[in-house]
Amino acid sequence: MNNDDKAWYLNGQAYYGGCIAPGDTLEPFYYVGKCPQCGKEAGCEEYQRVEGGSLNSYVRTECNCGYTADTGDYGD
Repeated sequence: MNNDDKAWYLNGQAYYGGCIAPGDTLEPFYYVGKCPQCGKEAGCEEYQRVEGGSLNSYVRTECNCGYTADTGDYGD
């Protein structure tokens, strides 16, 4: 059995082999944070993307007051 047959884990998601394909999005991590605009509880999500051969981490924050921020926004 070689190492490619064994699973490795990141954020609770199992991966096999030694690489993550470009464009792959890994399982996000959700938690409750504080809204920087109104100070109330806001939903936060940490997620990663493979871009240009690097694994980059981002944070998205959304609040009921209308505040939204995403450090990984493509700027559609």
